[in-house]
Amino acid sequence: METYQKSELQNLYELNRHHLSDINFFDDEAKFIKNTLEKFFLPMLHEYHVNRAQLINKQLTELNMMKASILRDLTVHRSHLEGTIKDVGARSIEFLKLEGERMQDEIRDLNKRFIHIKREVYAFYKKYENSQLIPELVQ
Repeated sequence: METYQKSELQNLYELNRHHLSDINFFDDEAKFIKNTLEKFFLPMLHEYHVNRAQLINKQLTELNMMKASILRDLTVHRSHLEGTIKDVGARSIEFLKLEGERMQDEIRDLNKRFIHIKREVYAFYKKYENSQLIPELVQ
């Protein structure tokens, strides 16, 4: 294997490691938001406000499913990289680059959706922060 190819593989492998770290961080952050919604928002809301909170909760669940799919794809990509590095089941550098780019696109989309949900949670909180619906602990 040429030095250039080894360098490319190393870059792709490091990028994959970074993406896996991002997904782990995303997972922790999503769990925190979901737990906050369930613990502080849902129990205190009147029935007519619950629908919005439940919609946000549903979006978080869908996002978690999307994250699980991306995590599977990242794991497969990592095994492709490792196989190529070890010359077992070698894939072309071009294939691995395309696979890596697809992962980046999926993670970018995941992050955009998550930012939207975080904005929804924040807007929801701001709307009711001065009301008696949300406990003081959150304020």
